[in-house]
Amino acid sequence: MSLRADEHNAHHASHPAGRPVPMAADYESPASFGPASHAHTRPRVQTRSGSRRDSGVTALVLGFFAVGWFSWGPADASDAMSTAMIVGSGAALVVAVLGALRVIRSPRNAGPLRDPAVDRRYGIVVGIEFALAAMGAVALAAIGVPAYIPVWICGVVGVHFFALAPVLQAPALRWLGAVVTTVAIGALLLGVLTAVTPSSVTGSGTGLALLACAILALVGRAPQR
Repeated sequence: MSLRADEHNAHHASHPAGRPVPMAADYESPASFGPASHAHTRPRVQTRSGSRRDSGVTALVLGFFAVGWFSWGPADASDAMSTAMIVGSGAALVVAVLGALRVIRSPRNAGPLRDPAVDRRYGIVVGIEFALAAMGAVALAAIGVPAYIPVWICGVVGVHFFALAPVLQAPALRWLGAVVTTVAIGALLLGVLTAVTPSSVTGSGTGLALLACAILALVGRAPQR
């Protein structure tokens, strides 16, 4: 028997069932198990500092708009309600400032990379919101019922949170949208059926909802952009 045949028999004797000896080339390289091979499927991970920056932005934005809603209502509200909304406006301002300070103190590159497609959809939703709010306000003023402009804008704001929820992947925004939309409906009914001014209802209700979410953002429990 030749030397080559002896080597062949020895190979099969040491590996039952004729299984060949695995060679280095038969294995995937260690690099194939690393991050590069799964970069297209691995979700983006948000760092702690990135989360802090996003929560600061959320608190700043919601606090700022809460100030606006609280400030809209006192002119037509009772003395007690007016005082409560002034206090709420001050609290919202404090929260907005705290949010701004958190943003300033967080690294600009701390958060995950922004998705241009998400930013585009976000811009479309907000653009439609502002367009509808403006057109409705002009229409209500034209037909002689400017008192219901806050109701219309409140309703548009509430609905826009439902549209933003899937865009920002923040289901909790639906709860905020439901609360703000309910405030708009309540303001409409109270304005029609009672002597309560709609702006006092929308100002206090929407301002309170936004303030609550802004505070929750600071403690890390609210949806973040």
